[in-house]
Amino acid sequence: MAFVIATTCCAQINTFYVKPHQTDINFASVQDSHLVVRNTTTNLNRLVLFIGGTGSNTKGYLTISNFAGNLGFYVINLSYPDTVAAVSLTKH
Repeated sequence: MAFVIATTCCAQINTFYVKPHQTDINFASVQDSHLVVRNTTTNLNRLVLFIGGTGSNTKGYLTISNFAGNLGFYVINLSYPDTVAAVSLTKH
């Protein structure tokens, strides 16, 4: 367990945002950015794909994304238009 603690306290992560229209021109340029976290010192070769809930934005989940990155995971926090609650879709 001490090895994990030592690794996480010394981790170097890069956190950056990617606008969806940079990956596909069909996305609106005003849409919230995707969040990418990469650990440059510890690499587990595992990906955490995070998709927030209705009405959320990627900045609201920065803490959990950085936490996973500090553990050695690659993290992609996707932004998508999500104004319709999933619960309302089940009523149709």
